[in-house]
This record gives sequence, C-alpha cells and structure tokens, in this order.
Amino acid sequence: MVNIPAALSRRILSFEQSRPAAAYQLLLQIEELAGVRIDYDRQKLGDAADRLDKPVTLKMQNATLEELLNEVLKQIDLKRQDEKSQIRIVVPT
Repeated sequence: MVNIPAALSRRILSFEQSRPAAAYQLLLQIEELAGVRIDYDRQKLGDAADRLDKPVTLKMQNATLEELLNEVLKQIDLKRQDEKSQIRIVVPT
C-alpha cells in the first residue's frame, strides 16, 4: 500500500512549466515525483477526457506535490479521488 498523503507532502523548491503543455503531461511528471500512480480512464471521464489535453502552465515555489496536483486539476476542472494504492482523476460531482 502507498502512503499517498506522505508522498504528496513532499516539497518542491521550484516547479515551472512556462510553455503550455497538455495537462496529462504535468500529471505524469507529478506521478513520477510522488512515486504514486495517477490514473485517469478517458472512457470513464467521457466528454471531460478532452480536458486532459488542455494546455496548461504552472509556476510554483516551495510547494508540495499535492499543491501542484491540485493546481493542475483546478485548471482543467477535474478532481482527484485518493484510493489505497493510487490517485484517480474524476469529474467533479
């Protein structure tokens, strides 16, 4: 089992994605830094799956991985659902 809160509490001194990149690319970077799988099923997301391809930028200083993740999800209007061994990206209800 993965300790998701501990993994997401890691601080990053500086993170900058000044050129727009697809949101899913930033999710992959955060996944790698946290060591926690971030799962998104495009079929289950339905029409909202296109949001994963939306170009986003991100610049944060002294932020936790959780703050980075939440900011990316805020920009594409999706939410996260923490599970036992992964984080699932879902449509807000």
